[in-house]
Amino acid sequence: MGPKGTFSHEIAGRVCDRGEEILFYPTIREVFAAVSERSSDDPDFRGIVPVENSGAGGVFETLEGLLSTDCTVCAEYYLPVRYVFATSKGTAAKMPRFMSQDGSKSADLSAFGVVYAHPQAHAQCSVFLSELSKAAVIHTTSNAKSAEDTLVESSELTAAVTTRSAAEICGLEIIRENIQNYDSNTTRFLEIRKTAPAMTRKSPGLDDCTVCDIKCSIVVMPNGNYPGLLYRILSVFAGREINLTRIESRPSGDKMGKYVFFIDYEFGRELDADGNTKLLDWLRTITEVKELGCYPKAKTEGQ
Repeated sequence: MGPKGTFSHEIAGRVCDRGEEILFYPTIREVFAAVSERSSDDPDFRGIVPVENSGAGGVFETLEGLLSTDCTVCAEYYLPVRYVFATSKGTAAKMPRFMSQDGSKSADLSAFGVVYAHPQAHAQCSVFLSELSKAAVIHTTSNAKSAEDTLVESSELTAAVTTRSAAEICGLEIIRENIQNYDSNTTRFLEIRKTAPAMTRKSPGLDDCTVCDIKCSIVVMPNGNYPGLLYRILSVFAGREINLTRIESRPSGDKMGKYVFFIDYEFGRELDADGNTKLLDWLRTITEVKELGCYPKAKTEGQ
């Protein structure tokens, strides 16, 4: 999983087994590499990676990892995501102040010259950051790295869009809380392994699950480009009354105009392995398909 203090760290802390060691990697790419390389020695070795956000959409590094490695998805988790705006201790006390409508004095955030943020954090907090007209937003590899970079000495006033946990680990002072664009901001995470274990009824929501729906994930990689191609692909699901919970296109990387499609679909409370095989066999008469795994569907907040 990612560095200490990230949202991936929070998810890992919730789902790891007693006595299971949590290892930290600087980037999502390195999480995929570790799962691929270490699983031969430890079949239970697994990773946690973010795959999509309710406001900012898909996480490119994770989609690339799913497409280019042999890792398998074996569980999903949802986490409400809250961001903070933080700076080094003592900075806020030295900043200019302005009078708020309620009569209180607040730090003038326009004084910041540099703000460190992960690209996903930037997208999820874009409304707040747009109000800092003088600040240059510098992207980092993780929310933890954003907090760390704020401590580096600079001629500019610096701050970070980060997690509460990362801010506390780095000893930062939190100036604003809940700066994300949407109160309902939620990120979906995947648990990846080299080889998927036998599926159990253990809920990804951390409770025993006796009525979980099954979700399957695939990548559809069309070899051609002709009118009605996407319609033919989707008709395979529609004709069998199979619900798609997500479809996302990404450039294939081969050439301009060629795309792949990440698709998640529900299979009801019991996975009909034979039915799923027939579904994928039919899809393969139309397009190339990469299976990513089937796993219990997790509940989102409010379900």
